[in-house]
Amino acid sequence: MRKISSTLLFLSVFVMLSQEANTEQINTLKAKIATVESKEKLILLDSLTNLVFHEPTYNYDSIARVTIDLAVKEQEYNIAAKQTGNLIFYLVNRRRQFEEGLQLFKTTLAQNWKITDSISLALLYGGGADSFLESGLVKESIQYYGITEKLYLNAKDSVMYGTIKGYKAHALSQLGEFAKASQEYQKALSIFTKRKDYESIIKLRIGLSILYSQNDFYEEAEKEYIVIDSLAIQVKDYGAQMANLGNMAFDYAIQGKYAKSIACNKRRLQILEAHPELVFFESISYQELAVDYIAI
Repeated sequence: MRKISSTLLFLSVFVMLSQEANTEQINTLKAKIATVESKEKLILLDSLTNLVFHEPTYNYDSIARVTIDLAVKEQEYNIAAKQTGNLIFYLVNRRRQFEEGLQLFKTTLAQNWKITDSISLALLYGGGADSFLESGLVKESIQYYGITEKLYLNAKDSVMYGTIKGYKAHALSQLGEFAKASQEYQKALSIFTKRKDYESIIKLRIGLSILYSQNDFYEEAEKEYIVIDSLAIQVKDYGAQMANLGNMAFDYAIQGKYAKSIACNKRRLQILEAHPELVFFESISYQELAVDYIAI
């Protein structure tokens, strides 16, 4: 149960800020692209690719590859690196095509593009780190997350610097480097706490709570669960609240505190009544509730 919840939440950590693409704007860009060539066309394609990144109704994969090919042809390697990094992220974290993402990263590095923009290079290396992590090559992913965070630090992008630290902490925990993982989580939390970025704080605290739980530090984990629950209610992040309650219930059950576990799962079912879009959690909540009642 915990594994499902944490994976979903970590995958929701972002490389680009989500935006709702404007259909009219997309159609206008497509019309203009058909009438121009060379670098002018590349600039428009770059904008189009950014717009459709979060739009499942458009063929993002194909548009991104066309943009990358033209960027390489025009020797605009910063654009090529940026869009390749985003494409790798898309392949690995949305399409779950780990090997394809990893191969694209390795092929890109072999081309030795002259990339001068730190953000573009960070997006490329961040995508590569994701591809290594999801391919089971955790040590390699940590190496590339380290490179990525330095690039974001140099670019003075504190949001992405903190985000990558969260990824790195997650990877370190998979290697059993729990002390180092905790330090990375705490550093990332300090960044987002200053910014009052509650969405990121919730994600990081969930990662930290799982880390404590994995090491049987149940009291520390419980403190995190309580904070997460309060924050999730405050910002109305009911998906995060559901996952957190599931992790809390799991820990209580392990400790034989079945009454508390039952209370958590009942709260989940109450949230489901008000938010049926979270139906994914329904069967799991009922299953765990039944197991708790049987164990009493």
